[in-house]
Amino acid sequence: QSILKLDIFKKIKGHKLLKEQKFCCLFNATQLGYKNTNEQILVQGIVDLLAVNGTDAILIDYKYSTIKNDEDLIKNYYTQLKLYKEAVEKCSNYKVSEVYLINLLQLKSIKIDL
Repeated sequence: QSILKLDIFKKIKGHKLLKEQKFCCLFNATQLGYKNTNEQILVQGIVDLLAVNGTDAILIDYKYSTIKNDEDLIKNYYTQLKLYKEAVEKCSNYKVSEVYLINLLQLKSIKIDL
């Protein structure tokens, strides 16, 4: 089976695809889980894929994982994906409406509710 046959790729057909989008944003330390500080922390990262339609964006992150349980996979990457969503919205004109994890090993897409 091909990864391109996953339903998410049918959903983003016709969207503008922005691959490997780098970001560099300042976040309040409390947003990153630090307590008792108002320091600003510079966060850098790369969003694997943004599928854009107007100002709406769907964020897609690829993982190669042996974790088969969706809940465990979500738990492992929830904080990262939440941060990526916030970074995209903070550093661009896009509003992220949906977030997906794609497990390349399992050939599976998982919608993440943030």
